[in-house]
Amino acid sequence: MLEFFRQLADGVRETWNRLETRARINIGVAAGVVIALIIALVVYNARPEYVLLYDGLAREDSVSIRQYLDEEGVSY
Repeated sequence: MLEFFRQLADGVRETWNRLETRARINIGVAAGVVIALIIALVVYNARPEYVLLYDGLAREDSVSIRQYLDEEGVSY
């Protein structure tokens, strides 16, 4: 198994060395764009999504709910 990866790495290295500079730059730019898109998607999807649970609560009820959430450490 280790020999397979060694041969694969040698083949990739050999192919990379045969490429022109322009092709190497294009591959590098494409890889950078792909990595940036993956990072952007991860950051975008990691954001919390807040939704309205109740509407029209009495002021006393909303104050008690906020106090409870604060005590429990729940962001809202």
